Amino acid sequence: MSVTLYHHTSWQGFRGIWKEGRIRESTVESSDARFGRGVYLTSLGPGTSEEEVIYNNWDDAEGAILNKMDRVEVIIQVRVQKQNVSEARSKRDIYIHRGEIATSAITGIYKRDGSGKARRFTIRK
Repeated sequence: MSVTLYHHTSWQGFRGIWKEGRIRESTVESSDARFGRGVYLTSLGPGTSEEEVIYNNWDDAEGAILNKMDRVEVIIQVRVQKQNVSEARSKRDIYIHRGEIATSAITGIYKRDGSGKARRFTIRK
């Protein structure tokens, strides 16, 4: 059984993901893996405001919301196997995928415009 979830990132982060062909796992060593190693996902999709995503995804968002805006610029929709995903022990909407996620699992890409509205983005090959 598969599930659709979202990975929020910056434009630069998205370009790296696309170039490498995978979404890498966050690691404890990189200090952005509060709930352990894995690819961090959420059910909060393109219709969710930037602020809501920031407050959900980062526990230090209260004092750093303006510094995180670029990290929610691109929304990557993925379809992954449910058995590879666990829910974080948190009141926040956070899921952790064990192992990297290949770009072949991407089912949609959205980019926020200047007003913060997310619009479907198509990659031209």
